[in-house]
Amino acid sequence: MPSHIEPETPPSPNGRFNTGLHTDVMETSQRILDIIFRYKSPLPKNASDRSDEGAIKFLGQIYRFVKMNKAVRMAMPAFPFKSPNSTMKVLGTLPDKAEDVALAHLNGLCGAIEDVYPPGAVLVIVSDGLVYNDLLGVPDNTVWKYGQALRELTKARNYSHIEFSRIKDLLAVPNIHEETDGMAYAATASSIRLTLMNRYGSHDWDDTHNNSCGDHHENKQLTYCAYLKFLELDLAVTYPICEERSKSKFKRGVEKIAKSMLKRGEAFARAMRENFQDHVRLSIHPSTGEDKISINILPLEKTMTPWHNTVAFKLDGTLIAGHRHEFQQMDDMELIHEDGRPSYFRERSHVYTWATPVTFEPIYPCGIMIQPAQGTKYRSISNVEAQKVRELAVWNSPVVLRGFTQTRNRDKFVAKAYELGTPTPWKFGLVLEVKDHGEESQGLNNVLSKEWMPFHFDGLFKTTKTIREDGSEHLVPVPPHFQFFAAVSPSPKNTGYTLFSSSKLLFEHLPEDKPLSQLNALTWSVSTASFDQSVIRGMPLITSHPSTGKPCLRFHERWPQKKTRFDPTDVEIEQGDQSPRPSQEPEHDRSVSSSISSASPDLQAAVDEPSQSQEYSAGDETVFRDINNHRTPPPATKVVTPEVPSIVVLTVLSRIPESSRYSVDIEAAYSEGYDPEHPENYRRYIARFTAWSPYYRAKEYQYRPMPEMLDVQILNHRLKWVLPDVGEAPRLFKEIASTTTPR
Repeated sequence: MPSHIEPETPPSPNGRFNTGLHTDVMETSQRILDIIFRYKSPLPKNASDRSDEGAIKFLGQIYRFVKMNKAVRMAMPAFPFKSPNSTMKVLGTLPDKAEDVALAHLNGLCGAIEDVYPPGAVLVIVSDGLVYNDLLGVPDNTVWKYGQALRELTKARNYSHIEFSRIKDLLAVPNIHEETDGMAYAATASSIRLTLMNRYGSHDWDDTHNNSCGDHHENKQLTYCAYLKFLELDLAVTYPICEERSKSKFKRGVEKIAKSMLKRGEAFARAMRENFQDHVRLSIHPSTGEDKISINILPLEKTMTPWHNTVAFKLDGTLIAGHRHEFQQMDDMELIHEDGRPSYFRERSHVYTWATPVTFEPIYPCGIMIQPAQGTKYRSISNVEAQKVRELAVWNSPVVLRGFTQTRNRDKFVAKAYELGTPTPWKFGLVLEVKDHGEESQGLNNVLSKEWMPFHFDGLFKTTKTIREDGSEHLVPVPPHFQFFAAVSPSPKNTGYTLFSSSKLLFEHLPEDKPLSQLNALTWSVSTASFDQSVIRGMPLITSHPSTGKPCLRFHERWPQKKTRFDPTDVEIEQGDQSPRPSQEPEHDRSVSSSISSASPDLQAAVDEPSQSQEYSAGDETVFRDINNHRTPPPATKVVTPEVPSIVVLTVLSRIPESSRYSVDIEAAYSEGYDPEHPENYRRYIARFTAWSPYYRAKEYQYRPMPEMLDVQILNHRLKWVLPDVGEAPRLFKEIASTTTPR
């Protein structure tokens, strides 16, 4: 009798069985999950940590998005409505600065993912307001207004990674039409709640006697305890304790409402699971981590939400959150209004009192913006109170002066620099006009070009010679204390960004294996052929702020030749190769990898106690910053990346058998603008693309290491590079044949 023998699965070359996983896809997926976990909320006391079990599930979801080269999609129930207790907890019924900061923080989460994975991420916020509002006495129309204001705020702030969804979108009920106003929304609210419970609710739950919500399921217990905590204060105004309602009766009522909320919440959670199966599930509620990732939606260590709290800003920009009545009792806090409504609290200081009517707005995640008040005629740069700007910059840099006029008047600009401090000229004189000079660097490396620039602190190469005890000479940086920038012309939309980094925030988020005490012991060196062939050694990585004494980072990113057409900059940590590096460093020069918009010409004045100037954003604007607090690339034009590159393989059965493996070797040559007289400027790449061909029809694959502006079409054995006419975009200057080899 013949026996059936299963075919043996061949092991991979390293001796392990081939799992079929794409290693590069898995590595990228892990980086993305690590970023999301950086936003995790702390685990509640005595709760089990099962986030490792959840990580396997979330990693699989992310892997599928990355494999398809699509944006990673996440979903989170949040932003229901403001607490009904506006006497003690919140400032009103509409979004205020607390929601603004939370949305910026969440948008930043997605932006951080985009930094390591260009397709980026999208967060869908599903408002659960209609699930609970009637239990807390909040009108349906109030829920509508809150949700609409959030959408308007998101659009106005350009939080492009945020999307919104309503409960009705999860139900797809034919007779529930799109609401156009608060009245229509209120008219359908009861039907939506009823449909939700009928379709997704549990019918065997007795709100009064069933204790499963507090005893059997750990996540359910954590949520229930959270409900009890905030309901006591939320309902204190709606159901005040009085002769007819004792404390014990009020407590029993709170418990009953909490259980009703839990029952509805389970129905809503089931609707979320069925409608967002492929989305990474985030949550604002504490959990053990196996089913969802609990995150802090405010940039705080403690879990707090904007609809239950008010935010306040200290003079140094530190964000704190708490209840309204807590800040009202603080003598050093004042209530700030925006658009005629209370918005946040701010630490009192004389620096906010100007003779000219102006407004001060905190910038996320650091800095402050000053603008002339609406309707005032005192808008000239001459009206700027320089010494108060200087003091603000010491504590909360950068300070952005937006909407002031005559900032492009060179004489007035220089005069204001003298008010800020004593200007210090350098090799370019007092004022440097930062604009593209092509190949002419004037000894400043790529500062006067439209290339991206490395992370660095300005003034590194403004040096003086000192004598050591052994009589030898060495260079020491003598950077200016402040910088003063003026935007001479606006940049095109979404370009011309300068990235400011706060030492304070950086040190608050150091990885565990790189504590500040370790960084304090490090010194570093830098060398480049530019800036008079500077070689500087023995520089401390961490220095003390000259005014506050707080620690400040001083560093320059490694900038090898592959990233610039100018001179490379070599950087080393002198105690060993411990230099901080990006988690995913691009292998090709960012300045020639895609369409680049031109840098705006700017003014730049280096001063000893203030000043330098460069573009920050569009319009009449100046930026004043304390460079001891911030390291920033000088004006970096933002690369406008076209659609994700793709390889389109038209398979032919006679040449590539079904389910065979084949490879394509691609040699690419490109430059920043085709110039046959300068072939040395070409960048050449050889890439191997390997894929399966399981179908007869055409199949599209994504290949990330390819230069990020090329569409590759492989038609049989012929390779063509197809590029649109996009001005300064790199162009391929020849066609190169390739071969396909069935395996």
